Amino acid sequence: MAAVIENHDTDDTGEAEIDEAALTEFERRMSALVPGRASYAGKLAKLKQTYFCLERDDEFRLALSDLGAEAIARGRSGGGVERLDGSFLTLTGNPGAGKSRMLRTALKICGILEPFPFKGHELRLAVRVTAPSPFNRELFSAAILRAVGMETDRRLTANTGMRIVTNLMRRTRTSLVIIDEAQHMLRSESPKVTSTARDTLKNFSADPDWPVSFLLVGTRRARRIIATDNQVRHRNIWMDVPPIRIDTTDGTLFPHDMDLVQDAIDEAISRADLSDGLDDRADVAVRLVFASGLEYGRLFEFIRLAAQNALSSGSSSLTRRDFEEALRKRTGCSADRNSFRTAVTDFRIIRHWLSDEDEEFFGEDDVLVPDREPTRRVGGRGR
Repeated sequence: MAAVIENHDTDDTGEAEIDEAALTEFERRMSALVPGRASYAGKLAKLKQTYFCLERDDEFRLALSDLGAEAIARGRSGGGVERLDGSFLTLTGNPGAGKSRMLRTALKICGILEPFPFKGHELRLAVRVTAPSPFNRELFSAAILRAVGMETDRRLTANTGMRIVTNLMRRTRTSLVIIDEAQHMLRSESPKVTSTARDTLKNFSADPDWPVSFLLVGTRRARRIIATDNQVRHRNIWMDVPPIRIDTTDGTLFPHDMDLVQDAIDEAISRADLSDGLDDRADVAVRLVFASGLEYGRLFEFIRLAAQNALSSGSSSLTRRDFEEALRKRTGCSADRNSFRTAVTDFRIIRHWLSDEDEEFFGEDDVLVPDREPTRRVGGRGR
């Protein structure tokens, strides 16, 4: 029985047509729930398409461009022992920092995930996958094969999977593999998992026929994949997305960050065609930062959700109440713990989000459920 089955039953044009037909019908049927939604659907679409570009986006795009330039030079350097090994770029930050959206925006600009035909061959410059959790070579190879539209059966072994993926990379000239949520590769108590993940990527990057570069995106725990091997570290570039800084002298935002938050609110108001109904812009901005856990990615989502709340409620202006509702809907917090309603001395210490360390103990699909059973104790000792 074949381990991999490539699907050629339908062409891309046919699939796109079927996709649109299904989504159009889905939209038609769902519109019956809120008949008035059609009146602001266009504004809502513009709002959701808004991306707030920051200086970090320029830094990341430059780093990604450099990674691509190295891959191009490597591909033209000749085969065998003359060919240089692949490089690594590691993008890290707290949950909610906006890493994945920053990545999606950059990939959309350059279009490197889109395959293209050349003389009867389908070439893929890059592949993007979500990291398997925990890491093993069978799951990793299956993730890559699914990303390129190939089906796998349950009997795909580690060696077979790696061999197929290696041949696939060479045949499709894939120069870059992007691994999102890279920290999930380490969700195991066994040190062997870390070394297996690192060595697997290292082997792909050192393949003499077609070495591949890697972009790892995740929380700071993902650094362990790279930091545990000097050869890999030597070929890696680190980029970290820091949280929003707070002026510790008075607990407010620095002027640069205050301007960014205010500009983002203005952009959302403009996109949604709303008026400014905020009573104290500076106060709302500071509360918004703390409600977002000091992370810009989450902050921008709150602004979109607040504007969406104004549209769905039939309001013509964006108010503090919309931000209160956005936080309540997203976190389920009670009124006395809503950062937009509490006293100034309280909203700075209310915690709405898990830290990176907390997330390590929660399953991807089991929020607030520990993914490890507690050690059983007999007679006061762990067993």
